Amino acid sequence: MNSFTTPLLKWFQHSKRDLPWRQTTNPYLIWVSEIILQQTRVDQGISYYEKFIKTFPTLAHLANASFNDVLLVWQGLGYYRRAQNLHNSAKLIFNTLPFRFPSTYVELKKLDGIGDYTAAAIASIAFQEPVAAIDGNVMRVWSRVFCLSHPMNSPQLKKKCSEIMEPLLGEAHPGDINQALMELGATVCKPGDPMCDQCPLKQLCKAHQSGNQRSYPLKAPKPKTRTRFFLFLVNLHLRDQTPCIWIEQRGAGDIWQGLYQFPMIETNAPPDSESLAHIEHLTSMGLTEKPDIQKAVYVKHKLTHQTLHCWFINTNLEKPLTESCISLPMSETHRFAFPRPILNYLHTYLKPEIESDCTFC
Repeated sequence: MNSFTTPLLKWFQHSKRDLPWRQTTNPYLIWVSEIILQQTRVDQGISYYEKFIKTFPTLAHLANASFNDVLLVWQGLGYYRRAQNLHNSAKLIFNTLPFRFPSTYVELKKLDGIGDYTAAAIASIAFQEPVAAIDGNVMRVWSRVFCLSHPMNSPQLKKKCSEIMEPLLGEAHPGDINQALMELGATVCKPGDPMCDQCPLKQLCKAHQSGNQRSYPLKAPKPKTRTRFFLFLVNLHLRDQTPCIWIEQRGAGDIWQGLYQFPMIETNAPPDSESLAHIEHLTSMGLTEKPDIQKAVYVKHKLTHQTLHCWFINTNLEKPLTESCISLPMSETHRFAFPRPILNYLHTYLKPEIESDCTFC
């Protein structure tokens, strides 16, 4: 199988991108990079990785940090369950293992947020365990090289890729082979526009030889997108002559877990002023004026599998919407982690209003 590994590793040695997590075999640093890259492009992930490592340079720093501090560093990166999993696993490793980073594929899979690919990537790169790290890039490469007739991300395709890679990983450094294949898929064997003239495997690629490289891999069925309607109640008020805003923390089991937001009501359909006047939560909060949805700020926010329709509406609530709400001074909002739509609203509408409105001077 040297016909694959020799040209692949030679190409990787000379063509790989200079990424910060490739300058170490420290399993903690590799783990952080792999979790960040689970749902993030490399060009976007670099700055977050560097900020995260600067703030939490060791597993001990991460384990002893508060979850809010972790969220503040993660803020804007999305898929916040990843931050929760990192924090939970760091505490588990630090407090119970004790401080011995799991060094095998099997051990790594026991940690929160680590599946087959991430466990294999860490085990092969940090500990040279010969296990295949199969992500979308790797599946795309092998689908084209062998014209595999399985849909992208299907269990059948992953199994076939694993079978192809098993004999390769025993020939050289498994971490280098895994990284080389991922790099090849990310930079050369691209989804829509493969640069076959630069590929070290072009002479071995059946799809290239037949001119069908754009036909592989076979497309997977698109997942259904969920549509949701959020009404955020914005109440800028004075407390001891200090401009404040009501916020609440989101619970577990949904998007933005652990982050903060304005008090929010989710509706089954787009809200209108008439329907808002009859929402029980609002009528019990001492509203002196009916909320006017026509004056709300509307934002459409897309996630991978959800489309959020968000309305930010100014209210004159006399008391917090729920017992969990806190009155936060606007000068302290930087201490709390917010989802991107909330953070954008704070900086676009509320802070300029405070700076320009003499009522809050």
